[in-house]
Amino acid sequence: MIMAEINIDVNSTVLLGAYPECVNTAKQNTVLNETLFGKDASGTRVPTVLIGSEDYPALYKIIALTVPLVIFTVGILGNLLVIIVISRRRSMQTPTNCYLISLSVADCLLLLSATLPSIPEPFFRRNHWPWGRAMCSVLVFVQYLGADASALSITAFTLERYIAICHPMKAQTICTTRRAKRIIISLWGFSILYCTPWLGLTTMTYTVACDGSSPLHTCTYRLERESYLLYYMTDFFIFYVFPLLLSGILYSFIIRILFNKSALDSDGSKAPDYSNRCRQTSKSRFQNDDNYALCLQVIRMLVVIVAVFAMLWLPYRAIVVYNSLANNKYLNIWFWLFCRVMVYINSAVNPILYSLMSLKFRKAYRRILSCRE
Repeated sequence: MIMAEINIDVNSTVLLGAYPECVNTAKQNTVLNETLFGKDASGTRVPTVLIGSEDYPALYKIIALTVPLVIFTVGILGNLLVIIVISRRRSMQTPTNCYLISLSVADCLLLLSATLPSIPEPFFRRNHWPWGRAMCSVLVFVQYLGADASALSITAFTLERYIAICHPMKAQTICTTRRAKRIIISLWGFSILYCTPWLGLTTMTYTVACDGSSPLHTCTYRLERESYLLYYMTDFFIFYVFPLLLSGILYSFIIRILFNKSALDSDGSKAPDYSNRCRQTSKSRFQNDDNYALCLQVIRMLVVIVAVFAMLWLPYRAIVVYNSLANNKYLNIWFWLFCRVMVYINSAVNPILYSLMSLKFRKAYRRILSCRE
């Protein structure tokens, strides 16, 4: 879980060793069993830990406040602009752009459920969850939903481009806007069903602070961390490893086809048939070259989106896998901040990539922003 993962990992008995004064307090407590077990919102006894109510360092507070705030502002405005541009301009309503809308919606969910609540986090005590029991489950669910839906959206537009370019005859019936909308509804339905267990797998604990301050409310696992290992590994492979492997294979086929086309053109022979923008028609050679250049532009943009997704999600995915398998979990707050910021950037950067790499998006942005629509 992107935002609460650090809180969940910190809320473990490993930290008892980090606060010897708390261990001594626990040993002297005549009701040790009740001290180490608290109750969640439903009254169920759950493990808890005696910890100190540490504050975040000043530099950490500044960075953890300003960076997510900037990312959230840019990301929300950019993704909303993408949704508006594609929705309002008929020429932009292609199958690929339908998947880009799905990706923008998923990114907005991540920004709202992970980035926005993290902005005031440095001003609370470390490990404290101020948003309540219901928000603990809901925000974790929405975070996973946004992350998984974005991975599936990337996989979907990769498949769509592969079929459109490598199997143009099939693409005439498969790569349609109507079918793309049905696929988007299906992948969101699957993501919702897959992520629903998180609504019941998280809970709130009320942790006793050994320095006498008010109890810490922590969003944490309902079960032991080890019980979630299969879920984490499944999530890692289905929504990170598999999309990247599939994208790498399919884009290699696409690039080979496009280079083959270039070779045929240089020899003066007839170019293969392409669907949609890449389809060769009986128009002038200049027009055919324009279509081909536009196709390459779209492919380059999509490849960059996949590469950015892989790089920015890697630190977070790697540390979650490591902490799920290692006995001594890595809990450095600076590294966790770095991992989370990378995920936040991934949710905000796509509209910028569209603008930098797509002439059609740049023109559409200008028309919308200048109110010429």
